[in-house]
Amino acid sequence: MQKSMNRFIGVLAPLLLAVLMMASCKKENDRTNWNVDVLAPLLYTSLTLENIIPDSLLSYDENELVYLSYSDTILRFNLDTLIQIPDTAIVESFSMPIGLPNAPPGAQITNIQDEIMLNANNVELRKAVIREGIIQVKVTSTFEAPILCTYSIPSAKLNGTPLEIEVVIPGSSEFLLPVDVSNYEIDLTTGSQPFNRIPTVLTVRTDPNGGNVALSIGQGFELETSFIGVIPRFAEGYFGQQTSSSGPEVEQFNAFNIIESGSIDLEQVYVNLEIRNGVGVDIRANIHEFNAINSQTGANIGLNHSILQTPVNLNRATYSGSQINYSSYTVELDHTNSDIKQMLESFPNAISVAADLELNPLGNVSNHHDFAFDNSTIEGLIDVNIPLCLIAEELQLADTSDFSVGEDDALQNVNSGKLTLQLTNGFPLEGWLGLIAINGDEGTVLLNDGHFPAAITNAENVVIAPVSQQINITLDAGQMEKLRNATQLSIRARFSTTGLTQHVKLYRHYKLDAKLIADFNYHVNN
Repeated sequence: MQKSMNRFIGVLAPLLLAVLMMASCKKENDRTNWNVDVLAPLLYTSLTLENIIPDSLLSYDENELVYLSYSDTILRFNLDTLIQIPDTAIVESFSMPIGLPNAPPGAQITNIQDEIMLNANNVELRKAVIREGIIQVKVTSTFEAPILCTYSIPSAKLNGTPLEIEVVIPGSSEFLLPVDVSNYEIDLTTGSQPFNRIPTVLTVRTDPNGGNVALSIGQGFELETSFIGVIPRFAEGYFGQQTSSSGPEVEQFNAFNIIESGSIDLEQVYVNLEIRNGVGVDIRANIHEFNAINSQTGANIGLNHSILQTPVNLNRATYSGSQINYSSYTVELDHTNSDIKQMLESFPNAISVAADLELNPLGNVSNHHDFAFDNSTIEGLIDVNIPLCLIAEELQLADTSDFSVGEDDALQNVNSGKLTLQLTNGFPLEGWLGLIAINGDEGTVLLNDGHFPAAITNAENVVIAPVSQQINITLDAGQMEKLRNATQLSIRARFSTTGLTQHVKLYRHYKLDAKLIADFNYHVNN
């Protein structure tokens, strides 16, 4: 919410600088000594709630009543472990049981059919589309003659073409070949079990382009196949019955960042909690904790609602192409069915959530057609809508902005000064302004609790006439020195609905008009 109070400082800081620069102007050839009073109107501006609250947090109803609206993700389960293909290494070896003293070119030495079995953490995968990864083939040959190795994974296909590697290995050597399997589709149902199996075929021949060779007893080869960093984009199968827990996870909640202290009584609040399932499995969600935390005050208020005692059943997601169609469950919270109003009135800056998910609570009802994409998530969303109808007590807003008057030596001759802030308040809130010049750890108060009264309201607490007030900011020599050395300006604004016993509605057209007049005394010495 940086822009909010920055509008105030964006008014005061440059204007202080402008006044100092005006006072520093003098004629070069004038050798007279005197003090000059510089009086000038510097600013006229109007401030609305749109200047105080970021646009992303504002909405309005048909009557232009202002709403504070905030949405965020407060819980996320990334179930990519469900579809992981773990790094796997399979070693096969062969040695000649008998010698062949005169094997012709292209003669088959052996044909080995095997399968890679995935250890997939109780997940039974039937199909996977690979996003990225390497299948690395390493062959160590003890044959003295060259051999032709043809290695294939018939169930791994790219655009319908099976994965096949064919290479001639020189005699008594080692060969290493990494194969990029990105975008390959793997059918894991064609092995000895209808899941988690990848059949392989290895055929070894003498070099078809060579001559006759002698193959001795005990000569042979070792083949090592490794899956390295293989990450599916999509997987299908049965993901088992398992529980995934999260939390308590603390997520930042930025709806009230500008508020430093005080209290507020909101007439109504409306909050939707939505759980969205982007995985093709049935889910039973259990929320154990949902707390609003204010780390500055130490407040920690837990939600009092039946959703914390009642499991939430979520249907599995569906998909079309690569488009995930989420299933969702929404619970509506307000001031009548929960303590969500009290939670928000504590001005939380964080939300703490603890939950667990039960996958496939009814078992394999999909007949091995659970699915997940690499971006599938199960997440909790919060959507807050607060009509700004309130009772405020010493509600303090604060912000700090960088500030500098520059390095003009003539500014040292400013003796003292006064800023007159003429306010016309069209809000049904009275307020107090404070201004502090900051240099490092040192702060100098320039204005302390400059008061301005609330606008005049009718019986429904709707503004019928604004009220004007003049605030004087007097700067003596010491304060001028602190201002010259300041690197930051901090502003504090407090608001109250003093004297009003009913909730006050804040409308879009309410505004605070401000006019700033400067009167600085400058000493000219030539």
